[in-house]
Amino acid sequence: MGTFAGLPVYLDSNIPTDVNTNQDVVLVLNTNESYLYESTIRTRVLPEVLSGTLTCRIQAYGYIALATRQAKSIAVITGTGAVTPSFA
Repeated sequence: MGTFAGLPVYLDSNIPTDVNTNQDVVLVLNTNESYLYESTIRTRVLPEVLSGTLTCRIQAYGYIALATRQAKSIAVITGTGAVTPSFA
């Protein structure tokens, strides 16, 4: 998206934009201190779950983990400082 204070900016629709109806949430992350581990997608069939109706359940799943070397490498900024300014 761009940069802010020398940091890259990313937009994500999974982060709420209406906390307390007028504040945004800002996440600051030092990516050099964090590691993201993801597994491949796995599938399995579970015929025992719905055996009473002669159907089966198909499941797709994967694993994910986030490891950080420094807890301070992730910060959340909220509050009235994140309110849209009004110029009256």
